[in-house]
Amino acid sequence: MALGRSMDGCGNFIKYSLFIVNSIICIGGLIAFGFGIWIVIDKSFANELLGTNLYGGASWIMIITGLAVALLSSLGCIGSIKEIRCLLFMYMLCLTFIFVTMLVGGIIGYVFREKAELTIRNGMTSSLREYGNYRPVTAAWDATQQRLRCCGIDSYRDWKGHVPDSCCKPSHHGRLQKCNQVEQLNDHVSYMKGCLNVTKEYVQENALIIGTLCIIVAFMMILGIIFSFALFRLIE
Repeated sequence: MALGRSMDGCGNFIKYSLFIVNSIICIGGLIAFGFGIWIVIDKSFANELLGTNLYGGASWIMIITGLAVALLSSLGCIGSIKEIRCLLFMYMLCLTFIFVTMLVGGIIGYVFREKAELTIRNGMTSSLREYGNYRPVTAAWDATQQRLRCCGIDSYRDWKGHVPDSCCKPSHHGRLQKCNQVEQLNDHVSYMKGCLNVTKEYVQENALIIGTLCIIVAFMMILGIIFSFALFRLIE
């Protein structure tokens, strides 16, 4: 393990710049990790309706790489301040690999955002037929309709007369009304807007945040790689 010699002005600039960049990368990694956890826990109710694993895949990439980046940046901080070449070398190799992974996660987020409407419509159309027969799909539809206050794909008519109670608004007593026991559905009884647009909007917003956050952290890693390589060359 090689320790660094006394640095001149340029060397000190690179060393402390690397420390600052690593601190920013660590914060970005923790933010990505936290946001990924939040999506998986809080927004997973509609996963069965999305028709693709891209959204969930991008979230898990954020969780894994965000945590790895936070831990790795600590290694980079120690390597830069202590001027330890072997730590800097390990840091550069690991950061390059994670950079590629984070960049892929960002691209996946943007790709899913662009194709969200068609993908979600196809997923909802196929899952609509499984309602009542497949428990995860039934739970996903009920949770989506209640949490997003919507009904069916484009409207309650997609249920063809068998409107689930999860489409109904709570009564004055706080209990769900029975949609199938109501002769005429209206906006006082049932949610009238379809779930497609509502689901698409929140998924697109989150996908945009996933993509942007991954890209920002990935490009911060480029600075980390450049500074760590420069410092590695200066240390004897």
